[in-house]
Amino acid sequence: MTDRDTGPTNPPARASVGMPRPEGLSELHLEEVERTRTFGVAIAFLCFFVLAFVPLLGGDLWLLIAMSLALTTLGVASVLVVVLTRWPRHYTAWVFRAYGATAVIASVFITYYLGTFSPTPLAVVLGIAYFAQGHDRLGSIVIPLGAILAYFVLALLLTLGLVPDRGVIAGADAPAAGRVFFTIVVPIVYTVTMVQGWANQRATVDLRLRALAASRVAAIEAARFEEVRQQLEVAVKAGVQARGVWTGHTAGPWVLGGIIGRGATSEVYAAAHESQERNAAVKVLREGLISESELQRRFAIEGRALAALVHPGIVRIHDVGLVEERAPYIAMEHLVGQDLTAHLRQHGSLGRRESVELVRQVALALDHAHTHGIIHRDIKPQNLFRVSGSTPQWKVLDFGIAKLTNQDATQTGQGLMGTPGYTAPEQLEGAPVDARADVFSLGAVAYRTLLGRPAFSGDSSLAIIHRVSFGRPLRPLAVDPTLPDQVDGVLAIALSREPGLRFASASELATALAEAMKGTLSETRQRYAQSILSREPWAPMPAGPPKR
Repeated sequence: MTDRDTGPTNPPARASVGMPRPEGLSELHLEEVERTRTFGVAIAFLCFFVLAFVPLLGGDLWLLIAMSLALTTLGVASVLVVVLTRWPRHYTAWVFRAYGATAVIASVFITYYLGTFSPTPLAVVLGIAYFAQGHDRLGSIVIPLGAILAYFVLALLLTLGLVPDRGVIAGADAPAAGRVFFTIVVPIVYTVTMVQGWANQRATVDLRLRALAASRVAAIEAARFEEVRQQLEVAVKAGVQARGVWTGHTAGPWVLGGIIGRGATSEVYAAAHESQERNAAVKVLREGLISESELQRRFAIEGRALAALVHPGIVRIHDVGLVEERAPYIAMEHLVGQDLTAHLRQHGSLGRRESVELVRQVALALDHAHTHGIIHRDIKPQNLFRVSGSTPQWKVLDFGIAKLTNQDATQTGQGLMGTPGYTAPEQLEGAPVDARADVFSLGAVAYRTLLGRPAFSGDSSLAIIHRVSFGRPLRPLAVDPTLPDQVDGVLAIALSREPGLRFASASELATALAEAMKGTLSETRQRYAQSILSREPWAPMPAGPPKR
């Protein structure tokens, strides 16, 4: 049991002092809520059932009244707790503790009235078993120990004759040895029940952690498989060869060498300057698509976009033109390193520090582009390149479907724009987009690099598009329970389906992610994330590993 909100309406808050909890185990909280609901119904029924027979049992009037009040209080508390479990986030550790304290106090009066040395104390075993398995560590220790101590003191006082035995089933006539036996054995039974409850709770947590770890490994492998499959499909369609159609030709001042990269519509050639000792990467529209006016327009857009952007986080352009007056080309700086897709295929994910740094650098590049009226619209791992060097330097590539905000018309014509799984819902729907579409894509990249799995995946592009538009990713802490709590809230904001709920800029996302990793996200931001999750809750954790 934890003292943080674990319902669907919030990123989790920190547990209260004295209530350590395993990070990210909201499923355990929900399991406890279900267990509490069952326990509360049972206790409420028993309380009111016994209460109906109290007038028939007789005994001292004051003790009968005290016992009736105890039964009523415990029964009403059980009903309130059952009602409260309808809203799991409100069932906190303090509710657990208050319920436990009520049960312990009520058990003293009930046991004393019905008979301390009667079978009545056996019913207390049920309560000890329940409270010992609570996920609130402090409550699960103090409440059962309180019940054990309360019985032992009461039985000892009765055995020594310091308190008169006024129970309905009194032990006054029983042999002294029998009373001593009950005084010793019942607390031992209680203690064994408590220890067994603790062991069950630890086993449940350990099993859940193992299941989460196994699911995360499976998710990483599934992500690698999916990315390899997609790249193989592209390679098969394009045809793999060392030489290209334009190898040996010139593009402006550049002599084209072998192909170093391929896309669905273009090829990238290694190139050397005719007269200067410098290299370039020259992107050329594929020969069979030269007559496509729409693709030529994309090249023109990318050329204009890159020419307007001079930033260390954006690939630098040398010149644009036509290869032999036929094929459009863009000559860019030749980068040495690998794109994010290649890195994720090899390693599964990025380290947290490098993920934060990646988001920071890409955010600066995107903000620069947005300042110049350019929306990238295709931020994804393939378009983020890590330049080799002692310190990580990430560059944004491929502005081929960028939108120039000073132009009203859609730049890519009809059809799908962007890559399913990394494209904002409004962009998939063909609605107007602004910088917040790139914020969504960067949030999806952050999710992928931190968790080792895509935020949105499926067996087909249509399935992925449907999940982006109508679904939600798995909760980050459910995938990796070691992540800081506040990361949940930051990614929830970035991946909101509604543009108006997202971060206003990419740098705002980067700053919030860095703060969340340190646990210093502002209370205002945390409350804002809670309000978003109340409208767009994270998807529940599946029972098994994701389908490949």
